[in-house]
Amino acid sequence: MQKSKYHGKVWCVKALMRRNPKTLQFAPFTSKSHRNLFGTSREAEKIVLNNIDLADGAWGLWHDAITGVHKSLAPGEGLDLMNRTMIENVTNTMNQLASLMPKIHLNSWLRHELAYATTEAVYGPENPFRDPTVEQSFWDYEDNIMMVLANILPNVTARKAYRGRENTVRALKRYFQNNGHEKASYLVKALRSATVKHGLSLDDTARFELSDVIAILVNTIPTTFWMLYHVFSNVSLLEDLRRELDATLHIKTDTEGTARWSVDAMAVKDECPVLASVWQETLRYRANGSSTREVMQDTVLEDCYLLKKGSVIQMPSLVVHNDPAVWGPSATHFNPKRFLGTEVKPKKDQRQHPSAFRAFGGGVTLCPGRHFAKTEILSFVAMMVMRFELKPVGGIWRDLSLNDSDMAAAIVQPGEDVEVEIEPRKGFENGSWAFSLKSTK
Repeated sequence: MQKSKYHGKVWCVKALMRRNPKTLQFAPFTSKSHRNLFGTSREAEKIVLNNIDLADGAWGLWHDAITGVHKSLAPGEGLDLMNRTMIENVTNTMNQLASLMPKIHLNSWLRHELAYATTEAVYGPENPFRDPTVEQSFWDYEDNIMMVLANILPNVTARKAYRGRENTVRALKRYFQNNGHEKASYLVKALRSATVKHGLSLDDTARFELSDVIAILVNTIPTTFWMLYHVFSNVSLLEDLRRELDATLHIKTDTEGTARWSVDAMAVKDECPVLASVWQETLRYRANGSSTREVMQDTVLEDCYLLKKGSVIQMPSLVVHNDPAVWGPSATHFNPKRFLGTEVKPKKDQRQHPSAFRAFGGGVTLCPGRHFAKTEILSFVAMMVMRFELKPVGGIWRDLSLNDSDMAAAIVQPGEDVEVEIEPRKGFENGSWAFSLKSTK
């Protein structure tokens, strides 16, 4: 097997990113795109950039916002409240699906159902995305976000996306104006507290909130789609998962003889190795993101390569996640049981490099929402696997084209939708279903 010509340099740059967070920084780079992406004011840009590199200590809007996000999404009360609301909505979605047994376009259906469950958990009872026009406006914006970022007369060259952004901003502005955040998750409360503390206007607060909407939605939906696609198109994998997941089920029969099924959400997340492997392999195989940093001072790499101050370096996950030197001869193929430890690895190094799997970033930029995302996606997929049969109209799961042009997504979007028929799983046609959920701390 030929060693990747970039293998050594990949790990050197990755190590440099991880060990030198002050030399190579994410925040200064991303903040420079805010005006184009979100339409924020110059005054807001000044506030955000103030001490963004933390050179003068741990203070500033960026520091306070990121600290608040990490605290609110860490295992504990805040995460538990979000999980409960999300789980309730996922359960309602499944019960509604069971009563209808329709044909659905899988990706479109997931877009709506997961967006609703997630935004309910995050924004609370005043959730602006309950309005279907606001939800659609956000997707209009996100679908052509690259043209908005280019900022070449976006109200002309990307009119639909531009209008979608502005409609979403107006809805979020009303939400904050009416103090909807006071009944929301710890996450939204923490972010609003930071923007008030540092004097951000209501309009700029709403515009910055777009970044959080992107974070909670854009990767959850394609990850769920691809997991369902890979599971239901593989009969033996589906059977293995059902054996594993059925062990998490508890059943009681009421006085009328009706079965009441209860699924332990934390057992699904933590005690189902095959499901966890499918989740990790989906994140590896369908990766579309890139670690991006701005060089804050001249830095020499390997005593050979000079990274000049002000330059930008990128490390696409696709390169790392498809390297045979790391993942073995099947690196470019989907292996649902790869993370069970049965995959053949290169002989020279049996240990996986700590930077080899970058689905959630790493170091100081490790995604704080990973706990919530994992619980949501695995619970959703598990319930679909246990309760339903998904069959593509026409009977064949075919290879799909990809939409890899979305810069906001770390997981590649399907380039086309799949129409599927929904049927109840044999032996599980009747009865009621619910999740049980323990504390995360």
